[in-house]
Amino acid sequence: MRLAFRNSKSTILGFTDADVRLPRERDYTYYLVVENICNYLGEQSYNLSSVKESEIPVEATYLKTTTVVGQKINVQFLKSLEDDFGHYEIYKGSRDKGPLKYITSIFDINDTMFVDSNVDVNTTSYCYKIRVADDCGHLSVLSNIGCSMVIRGEALNEKGVDPRFKFDLTWDDYITWEGGVKEYELIKAVDTGSLRPLVRVPSPTLDYRDSDLDFDWGGYWYSVIAYEGDTGYAATSRSNDIYLIQPPLVFVPNAVTSNGDNLNDSFGWSDVFVREFEMRVYNRWGEKVFETTYKNKVWAGDYKDDGIKYSNVYFWIVTYKGWDNYVYTDKGTLTIIK
Repeated sequence: MRLAFRNSKSTILGFTDADVRLPRERDYTYYLVVENICNYLGEQSYNLSSVKESEIPVEATYLKTTTVVGQKINVQFLKSLEDDFGHYEIYKGSRDKGPLKYITSIFDINDTMFVDSNVDVNTTSYCYKIRVADDCGHLSVLSNIGCSMVIRGEALNEKGVDPRFKFDLTWDDYITWEGGVKEYELIKAVDTGSLRPLVRVPSPTLDYRDSDLDFDWGGYWYSVIAYEGDTGYAATSRSNDIYLIQPPLVFVPNAVTSNGDNLNDSFGWSDVFVREFEMRVYNRWGEKVFETTYKNKVWAGDYKDDGIKYSNVYFWIVTYKGWDNYVYTDKGTLTIIK
């Protein structure tokens, strides 16, 4: 039986034990003890057993989670139990697109996280596996696979007309944990706040419709977190963050009844998801009779404190901008009925 080991200068040395029989059936165990020139013995090395080395040369590791962090992906796995550890090998691919390929190695047994910056977390679900190699180059089987999640969303309805005052959200399932996925948590924020829990849905649910929107706010962030089942390592995985926008809309009436009955007496409008706003009203001679940049202001039909003396038909122009940063302009006529 041939053994190989390194000295203090990393030179590979060897020893052949010829006095063995059936080493794959009889378990021969070896270890090294260094003796210095003063006859003092050092610490005993790890054990090497013939049966274990022949049946399971290198024990595999377990990939705990693949998770998105910002624009990168973190891959976390368990520390190898291999006594003569050599290195970890990292394999990478994309979901449902062929076999994974070797990309790099990690040579520190305690470094059990790989950070991948060569990714596009918003469009692609990336998958990883880990292999352990011992100091002699023997390889373990590949670990379980870990695939990141991508969340997607839209604000269009079935006919492609927007806005529809809600978002449809979908995401990839997390692959794969020993304990499976217990549930997914959707988190949400406006673009000036931090992401906070919105809802938890049980696995295998992979979609949610959010209709709880603030009509004064048109931009929202979303992300999803997967939670491992109770029989695993209590791991979590987070998807990318997406930013979704509801286009702005302003509805302007074409007539008001200024008769003092407190019903539709003033010229006002309804707006949703509007960020910047300007309303201008002109009489039939092109004279500007009203102007405001305040969304909630109304016009009572008065001008120069004279009431409605000159005309009961007016022309209005509204310019507004939403969170999509497009400038919208609408115009029409207004009739004030006494």
